[in-house]
Amino acid sequence: VGCGSGLLVGWFGGAASGFADAIPDMTFEPANITITTDAPQTAAVGQPITVTLTVSDINSTQRTIRDIDWSGTIVDNMDFGTINPVPQEQNPDGDYREIVFETPLGADQSQDFTFILTPRQAGTYNAAITVYVDDYNSERTEILIDVRDSDADADADADQSEAVPSEDAIDADVSEDVEP
Repeated sequence: VGCGSGLLVGWFGGAASGFADAIPDMTFEPANITITTDAPQTAAVGQPITVTLTVSDINSTQRTIRDIDWSGTIVDNMDFGTINPVPQEQNPDGDYREIVFETPLGADQSQDFTFILTPRQAGTYNAAITVYVDDYNSERTEILIDVRDSDADADADADQSEAVPSEDAIDADVSEDVEP
């Protein structure tokens, strides 16, 4: 079970330093990983989007990606669909989602994690995404996605297509003055 199901819910960006005293066998150190994200900046309601996290080891040591936790308004306003690699379990809890992987990450290697999300309503949504490795050391990244109403996008496309006259219409408006 990952970090979000117990005492460590509040561990974001090193905030868990006080837990080291409460749990003497657990040490908190830098995770020695990097996270890069590939996510759209805009999306439409009801249209699936892909968010890819690439987790890379920078410590020349084999690691285990324990879980990836999402928090923020994306969790409340988007449906989580297909996730690759397939997680061992998911624990949605209100505005927080813990996704347990237990995926090995080789020394100096990278692993992609792909999430298909579908926005339910228009708005601007954020997520703090925390990747936990080994003894729950972590790194965090954030994303922001602006979701438009899909009807507004269709209306904008229709307005744009109406504004472009056809070639026949252009020819009909052209008149030639012929001198006698």
